[in-house]
Parts: sequence; C-alpha cells; structure tokens
Amino acid sequence: MNLKVPFFSNIDDNHCLQAVMKMILKYFEPRKNYNWEELDKLSAHQKGKWTWPTAMMINFGLKGYKVVLQEDWDFQSFVDHGEAFLIEKYGQDVAKEQIANSDISQERRLAKKFLKTGMLKTKIPVSDDIK
Repeated sequence: MNLKVPFFSNIDDNHCLQAVMKMILKYFEPRKNYNWEELDKLSAHQKGKWTWPTAMMINFGLKGYKVVLQEDWDFQSFVDHGEAFLIEKYGQDVAKEQIANSDISQERRLAKKFLKTGMLKTKIPVSDDIK
C-alpha cells in the first residue's frame, strides 16, 4: 500500500511530533489547515520541552480517530512512580535527559488519562500485528 501523505518539515528542533501530526491530519482532513499553534495545543507542547505523544493520542481519539498504541511501556508504573520509573527503566543518564527536557508532572497526568481511554494494547509489536 502506498499512501500519498503530504510532507511537512519540522519547523525547529522541537516540533517533530507536531510535523507528523500535521501530515496525518492533512491526509485525513485535506480541507483543514492546522497551524503550529493548534498542533502545539493538541499535543500539549511546552516551549523548550520535548513533546510526548500521549496528549496527541488522547486528542486524536476525541476527534473520532481510532487510535491504538501497541507497546510494552508501563503507563501505570510511570503514573505511580514518575521519575523513579524512568531511572529504573532507562538508567540515570537517559532518565536525567528525559526529566530535564520534559514536564514529568504533566506527562503523568496525561498518562493517567490515557489509561482510561482503552487505546493501549500492552505488548511488544511484531510484524504480524501490522496490517
């Protein structure tokens, strides 16, 4: 399958997720032109911080898109333990960068909300799952 998805560049080093969102939304909603401010709002982006995909998935679901996240990330442990979970999962160096460049409190609140959506399929993705 070869989809004709329009390409949008990252406007700086801090809007990768928003560029992907713009491509997805333009493909499925070709008459609508989302600006970067709207995309920042949909993704809960904070200036100077990295963007996690949680808010985007929640908001895509609210817009009526069927969203399923398939991975082995333990959202509940992240909600319960925050920074300690990141350190245990990734080690001090990686966790330190993630903590410094993210709003962990916001991401824990979003993760808790995301868990209630039913969009999470907890498992390691394999090629047979992609159809």
